[in-house]
Amino acid sequence: MSTPLESATLPSASAMLLEMKLIACWVGVTCNNSTKRVVILNLSFQKMVGSLPPSIGNLTHLTEINLMNNNFSGEIPQEMGRLRSLQYLKLSSNSFSGKISN
Repeated sequence: MSTPLESATLPSASAMLLEMKLIACWVGVTCNNSTKRVVILNLSFQKMVGSLPPSIGNLTHLTEINLMNNNFSGEIPQEMGRLRSLQYLKLSSNSFSGKISN
């Protein structure tokens, strides 16, 4: 993987997560020790830009997402409605539009 996380946009970071089959985690990404699934995505204050990819809905074990204080924009993907385990969502200080689906 040639894109360091600190300079990645969320779509490429998401692709990296899926490509790695969730076997390793790093700063800002917390995995469940037994299942190796991503459970927390905390990428706040990372100067990230771009839009949220629909593939974020594939991270169905997420319990927390914190993307505050970045430069994200665009629609919030309806696929986020698949995140049934999500308990904490922080998207403030970005330029998102649209609604979060149920």
